[in-house]
Amino acid sequence: MVSAKFGGSPADLILNRILVEGETRRSIKGRHIHEFLDAQESSIQTKLMDALSSHLINTKSGFGFRNGEYGEFLQERLPLVLEAIEGVTVKW
Repeated sequence: MVSAKFGGSPADLILNRILVEGETRRSIKGRHIHEFLDAQESSIQTKLMDALSSHLINTKSGFGFRNGEYGEFLQERLPLVLEAIEGVTVKW
């Protein structure tokens, strides 16, 4: 698992972090974000999924984020984040 590879709690990993507005964060109120997303109207779901996708989160059905599988979510997000970092860093 990702946390075992890098040490520490999975909750402390940068892979577990996304930026959301304060109002949205208050609306989530301790729920898993995929549960919050599923409870929203279609138009709001689309807007949130677009925002999450821009944060390198795979929001498609059947993937860790949408299934609530936290470890799977971290494993899926790691290569997306690494690829984005590699894409903006200089290679010697």
